[in-house]
Amino acid sequence: MPIVVGGVLFLVLACWLMVAMTERPSSGHRVRSASLWKGKWRRPCATACTTWGHASAECQCHPTQTPRALTILAIAGVWGGFTEGLDRLGEAHFIQVIGLPRIGNLDTVVWFGIIAAGGMLLTIGASELARRRLALEQPSVAVKALLGSTLC
Repeated sequence: MPIVVGGVLFLVLACWLMVAMTERPSSGHRVRSASLWKGKWRRPCATACTTWGHASAECQCHPTQTPRALTILAIAGVWGGFTEGLDRLGEAHFIQVIGLPRIGNLDTVVWFGIIAAGGMLLTIGASELARRRLALEQPSVAVKALLGSTLC
Protein backbone atom coordinates (compact mmCIF):
# COMPACT_ATOMS: atom_id res chain seq x y z
CA MET A 1 0.00 0.00 0.00
CA PRO A 2 2.77 2.56 0.75
CA ILE A 3 4.26 1.98 -2.71
CA VAL A 4 0.91 2.69 -4.38
CA VAL A 5 0.43 5.85 -2.31
CA GLY A 6 3.98 6.98 -3.19
CA GLY A 7 3.33 6.35 -6.89
CA VAL A 8 0.08 8.30 -6.82
CA LEU A 9 1.78 11.18 -5.01
CA PHE A 10 4.55 11.25 -7.63
CA LEU A 11 1.95 11.41 -10.40
CA VAL A 12 0.16 14.27 -8.63
CA LEU A 13 3.49 16.07 -8.19
CA ALA A 14 4.35 15.55 -11.88
CA CYS A 15 1.02 17.00 -12.98
CA TRP A 16 1.41 19.98 -10.68
CA LEU A 17 4.98 20.62 -11.89
CA MET A 18 3.84 20.53 -15.53
CA VAL A 19 1.42 23.36 -14.78
CA ALA A 20 3.46 25.36 -12.26
CA MET A 21 6.89 25.21 -13.89
CA THR A 22 6.34 26.12 -17.51
CA GLU A 23 9.44 27.18 -19.39
CA ARG A 24 9.45 30.68 -20.78
CA PRO A 25 12.16 31.95 -23.12
CA SER A 26 14.31 34.71 -21.71
CA SER A 27 14.69 38.03 -23.47
CA GLY A 28 17.09 38.01 -26.39
CA HIS A 29 16.19 34.51 -27.57
CA ARG A 30 13.84 33.66 -30.36
CA VAL A 31 10.51 32.16 -29.41
CA ARG A 32 9.36 28.78 -30.63
CA SER A 33 6.91 28.88 -33.51
CA ALA A 34 5.08 25.69 -32.56
CA SER A 35 4.59 23.54 -29.53
CA LEU A 36 7.43 21.58 -27.99
CA TRP A 37 5.71 18.30 -28.80
CA LYS A 38 5.70 18.89 -32.58
CA GLY A 39 9.36 19.91 -32.69
CA LYS A 40 8.98 22.81 -35.18
CA TRP A 41 11.31 25.71 -34.59
CA ARG A 42 12.12 29.05 -36.20
CA ARG A 43 15.90 28.58 -36.15
CA PRO A 44 17.76 25.63 -37.65
CA CYS A 45 19.29 23.20 -35.20
CA ALA A 46 22.88 23.89 -36.21
CA THR A 47 22.81 27.39 -34.74
CA ALA A 48 20.48 26.76 -31.83
CA CYS A 49 22.78 25.07 -29.30
CA THR A 50 26.02 26.93 -29.91
CA THR A 51 26.38 28.30 -26.40
CA TRP A 52 26.53 26.37 -23.16
CA GLY A 53 23.82 26.79 -20.56
CA HIS A 54 20.62 27.18 -22.56
CA ALA A 55 17.48 25.91 -20.89
CA SER A 56 15.91 22.96 -22.64
CA ALA A 57 13.08 25.05 -24.09
CA GLU A 58 15.57 27.52 -25.58
CA CYS A 59 18.04 24.98 -26.90
CA GLN A 60 16.36 23.91 -30.06
CA CYS A 61 18.19 20.71 -31.00
CA HIS A 62 17.80 17.13 -30.04
CA PRO A 63 20.50 16.02 -27.55
CA THR A 64 21.91 13.48 -29.99
CA GLN A 65 22.78 16.21 -32.51
CA THR A 66 25.54 17.88 -30.49
CA PRO A 67 28.85 16.18 -29.62
CA ARG A 68 28.90 17.68 -26.12
CA ALA A 69 25.48 16.31 -25.26
CA LEU A 70 26.36 12.93 -26.76
CA THR A 71 29.48 12.78 -24.58
CA ILE A 72 27.50 13.58 -21.44
CA LEU A 73 24.81 11.04 -22.33
CA ALA A 74 27.46 8.37 -22.98
CA ILE A 75 29.13 9.06 -19.64
CA ALA A 76 25.79 8.85 -17.84
CA GLY A 77 24.93 5.59 -19.62
CA VAL A 78 28.25 3.94 -18.72
CA TRP A 79 27.97 5.11 -15.14
CA GLY A 80 24.40 3.84 -14.83
CA GLY A 81 25.32 0.42 -16.21
CA PHE A 82 28.36 0.18 -13.97
CA THR A 83 26.56 1.03 -10.75
CA GLU A 84 23.52 -1.20 -11.29
CA GLY A 85 25.11 -4.31 -9.78
CA LEU A 86 26.74 -2.29 -7.03
CA ASP A 87 23.41 -0.69 -6.13
CA ARG A 88 21.63 -4.02 -5.90
CA LEU A 89 24.24 -6.24 -4.25
CA GLY A 90 26.72 -3.87 -2.64
CA GLU A 91 25.52 -4.26 0.93
CA ALA A 92 25.36 -8.07 0.84
CA HIS A 93 28.82 -8.26 -0.72
CA PHE A 94 30.21 -5.85 1.87
CA ILE A 95 28.82 -7.90 4.77
CA GLN A 96 30.07 -11.23 3.37
CA VAL A 97 33.54 -10.14 2.27
CA ILE A 98 34.56 -7.36 4.65
CA GLY A 99 32.10 -7.56 7.53
CA LEU A 100 31.12 -4.94 10.04
CA PRO A 101 32.95 -4.14 13.29
CA ARG A 102 31.46 -5.20 16.61
CA ILE A 103 31.73 -1.83 18.31
CA GLY A 104 28.97 -1.25 20.83
CA ASN A 105 25.55 -2.67 20.17
CA LEU A 106 25.09 -1.09 16.72
CA ASP A 107 22.82 -2.79 14.21
CA THR A 108 23.76 -3.40 10.57
CA VAL A 109 21.42 -0.62 9.42
CA VAL A 110 23.16 1.88 11.70
CA TRP A 111 26.56 0.92 10.28
CA PHE A 112 25.35 1.44 6.73
CA GLY A 113 23.94 4.82 7.76
CA ILE A 114 27.33 5.80 9.18
CA ILE A 115 29.05 4.64 6.00
CA ALA A 116 26.57 6.60 3.84
CA ALA A 117 27.03 9.76 5.92
CA GLY A 118 30.82 9.45 5.65
CA GLY A 119 30.52 9.00 1.89
CA MET A 120 28.38 12.11 1.63
CA LEU A 121 30.91 14.16 3.59
CA LEU A 122 33.71 12.93 1.31
CA THR A 123 31.62 13.81 -1.75
CA ILE A 124 30.98 17.32 -0.44
CA GLY A 125 34.70 17.80 0.16
CA ALA A 126 35.69 16.50 -3.29
CA SER A 127 33.03 18.64 -4.99
CA GLU A 128 34.22 21.76 -3.20
CA LEU A 129 37.82 21.00 -4.11
CA ALA A 130 36.87 20.53 -7.77
CA ARG A 131 34.80 23.73 -7.75
CA ARG A 132 37.74 25.75 -6.41
CA ARG A 133 40.48 24.27 -8.61
CA LEU A 134 38.73 23.66 -11.95
CA ALA A 135 37.16 26.17 -14.32
CA LEU A 136 33.89 24.26 -14.56
CA GLU A 137 32.12 27.10 -16.39
CA GLN A 138 34.05 26.04 -19.51
CA PRO A 139 32.21 23.17 -21.22
CA SER A 140 35.30 21.21 -22.20
CA VAL A 141 36.66 21.30 -18.64
CA ALA A 142 33.28 20.27 -17.21
CA VAL A 143 32.99 17.28 -19.58
CA LYS A 144 36.57 16.18 -18.83
CA ALA A 145 35.95 16.48 -15.08
CA LEU A 146 32.75 14.44 -15.40
CA LEU A 147 34.56 11.79 -17.43
CA GLY A 148 37.45 11.70 -14.98
CA SER A 149 35.20 11.35 -11.95
CA THR A 150 33.30 8.55 -13.69
CA LEU A 151 36.40 6.56 -14.59
CA CYS A 152 38.15 6.96 -11.23
